[in-house]
Amino acid sequence: MEVIKSIDDFFNRFPEANELGNHTTLDEIESLPDIVKSNIPEFWKRALTKYPLSNLEIGVPSDFGQPQLKSLKREELPLMSIQFLSPLEISENSTEIFPGFVLMKKSVLSRNSYLCIATDIESTQEGIFISTNKDDSKPLLVFHDLGETKKELIKNAEPISSSLAMLFKEAQIKNRNRIVSKDKL
Repeated sequence: MEVIKSIDDFFNRFPEANELGNHTTLDEIESLPDIVKSNIPEFWKRALTKYPLSNLEIGVPSDFGQPQLKSLKREELPLMSIQFLSPLEISENSTEIFPGFVLMKKSVLSRNSYLCIATDIESTQEGIFISTNKDDSKPLLVFHDLGETKKELIKNAEPISSSLAMLFKEAQIKNRNRIVSKDKL
């Protein structure tokens, strides 16, 4: 699976990332409410238990919606700091906090839910969601104030990468506001 391979490549490029995040146990996932547990894609459960993704902070190229940055190549863009959530935080952000509960609870019958896996920790503080019915979903930055319904929220969301696999291919380590680029390893 491409996402797992990209995550594996990321940890090979940045071995220090193994010390910056936390591993998740299968028990932590199994203790989640059924609505959350059943909506975490199998590849994400595998990734959370294999790699220290919980609370890992990374930087991903972003134009931050700024017209003057849109003409830059991805590798020239500034980095958006995102932090992956622990299983408990995934549950809370997906079922108890707006917009997560709209994107999960109201969608679960249609099997077209969105799961909050990370947050933008420096600029917007918004959640980053993936579709639960795709293996390599486009990660979306969902703005809580740009809609009230699932349809409006997704329509107004900003893709932060073309896919979750690409997000890990483009990611860099962000550690205490210091960018560690692969050239400096």
